[in-house]
Amino acid sequence: MSLIPSLDIEWGARRPAKPSIQVLEVGRKDQGPVFLLVERTEKAERYEGKVCEASISLTYQVIHEDPTLHHVEGGEFSACYHRDWGSNEELVRLSSTSVHEGGYVVVDPSWLAGHKLGTYLQNEIIAWAQQWPEAEVCQIKLLAGQASADNRKRRNRFYEQFGIRFDYETSEHEAGVSQPMKVRELNTVDRWQQNIQEIPLERFLAKALGQIRDQRWELKAREKNLQEIRRDWEFAVSRPVRWTLKRWIERIT
Repeated sequence: MSLIPSLDIEWGARRPAKPSIQVLEVGRKDQGPVFLLVERTEKAERYEGKVCEASISLTYQVIHEDPTLHHVEGGEFSACYHRDWGSNEELVRLSSTSVHEGGYVVVDPSWLAGHKLGTYLQNEIIAWAQQWPEAEVCQIKLLAGQASADNRKRRNRFYEQFGIRFDYETSEHEAGVSQPMKVRELNTVDRWQQNIQEIPLERFLAKALGQIRDQRWELKAREKNLQEIRRDWEFAVSRPVRWTLKRWIERIT
């Protein structure tokens, strides 16, 4: 529990909502982890007590170790919900904040792809959408130019892991459209937990401050040790015979 609203967890009717701001630790093979600052923005409009429009945006930014860097790296995943009061039709789009505009899913920067970040973010989108199990999922289009031959299978598997099925145009599965389905047919996954850890921002900052404190103590200890070495060296230069005798006595005692 936190006194800062953006860092606190609010319990909704169906699920606990994540903090508005938190940190992700993303593991990378043969490299150190990378840390991302993630902001979660949820909006909702109600009419007669019921939600008629809602959206979610997950915006992330790479936390660079060098604070002087001015190059910002990051991206965004988003989704939305719409209820038509005339027909009572419910729609959910999994890649945009508007049901009337198509979107796309991409992990930026490209060097973050392949580390389950996209799976984590889309899983959060799916979990959010499950508030409206009877809503229709807007059609998802896969274009041939969206993926190369090398990562086409990974692109398709990315969507299919959430229960989304496609009618592909060819046996190569280069392009296709998603089959009609309702939100209740979608499923969440936990594969992202193999590589990603959620860290509350206050815990991340506390750990960083603790590391700074430990480094300061270590620096002081090294400075003290260096002073002792300097004094010993000055004694050896000014009184070499006495210094040699002192060293000899220290070794035999």
